[in-house]
Amino acid sequence: NNRIRKVSNMGTMTAINIPSTPMVNIKVYPNPASSNFTVSYHLSKNESGGKIILTDLTGSTIAAYTLFAQNHETVVNTEDLQPGVYIYKIYAGNQLLQTGKLTIIR
Repeated sequence: NNRIRKVSNMGTMTAINIPSTPMVNIKVYPNPASSNFTVSYHLSKNESGGKIILTDLTGSTIAAYTLFAQNHETVVNTEDLQPGVYIYKIYAGNQLLQTGKLTIIR
């Protein structure tokens, strides 16, 4: 159960919902990547999908890719990306689950 219960001195009870993490065990590989990279993930039953956003080091969004709940892996083609270092952010719904660096080489 994802609820925390607190009983005060007066005997009243308060419940607080704690959201569970919708995606666990996320892997982004290979890193560095040349022609493509793979995002391996597992979405909970409650999630319909997620996304991975690539930004440059200044924070400008370079690309965004959809992560579908029924898949457990997405392969991203990097042919349109310039070699360099990117920051990736992986979301399920509006929840940020993981962030990291990805290097593209040729």
